Amino acid sequence: MTQKTQINDGLNCLKEICEKGYNKDGTKNVDYLSKKLRVNGYSDKKTNPKHEKCAAYYKECDTEKREKSICRCMFYYDENSRKCKTSCKFKRKWHYIGTDIVITDYETPMEYKIDGIGNIDLRIKHKSVEYGVEVKPPENNEETICRMVSEAMTYTIDYPSYRPAIAVFGPSSDGKYKGSYQYDSGMELINENIESFSVIRNYVKVFIITMGDTNAKVVDFTIDPLE
Repeated sequence: MTQKTQINDGLNCLKEICEKGYNKDGTKNVDYLSKKLRVNGYSDKKTNPKHEKCAAYYKECDTEKREKSICRCMFYYDENSRKCKTSCKFKRKWHYIGTDIVITDYETPMEYKIDGIGNIDLRIKHKSVEYGVEVKPPENNEETICRMVSEAMTYTIDYPSYRPAIAVFGPSSDGKYKGSYQYDSGMELINENIESFSVIRNYVKVFIITMGDTNAKVVDFTIDPLE
């Protein structure tokens, strides 16, 4: 079985889950989604979803190689902060310059831990709608669109008001970055008119992250819905 066949099979499966798991009024069939997307049940260990400060400023990091680090900086970065300007060791910081979207949190967990289940990478609000967004790094990551969609759907099950979404890095405005593996994969599915992905997009929103000067120490970026 080729990778393309596996991806198409995965998309068809996710299409069916979307159609049965999400209602027209925006509510979720939680029991059905949990059965289809989760292997393990809840533990008795509560999570601690509070973020009191950005921990990055005292750590030595060449670049953000994980989505958690990227999303943390996207949420916390403050151009007027002394810690961001002089103390943070990240060589590439993330400065949101858009106006249509509000980043409200990062690494949002469920109330109780579930083995094998992670956190919502980014929480954003767009046109009064809240989204739980799955993000992958712009470089050196070849996780599939299927994986991203599945994770977004899984992590948002317990949040009635959060709609699942994915955000992929598209071409930068300076022309030096051509887009992530996930961006290329998504565009290929759209250009080939893959019906299953078209249906999934009715339930799982796709956003594009656009970087400005990719060589800057502080990278300006925007997040926009893919229409």
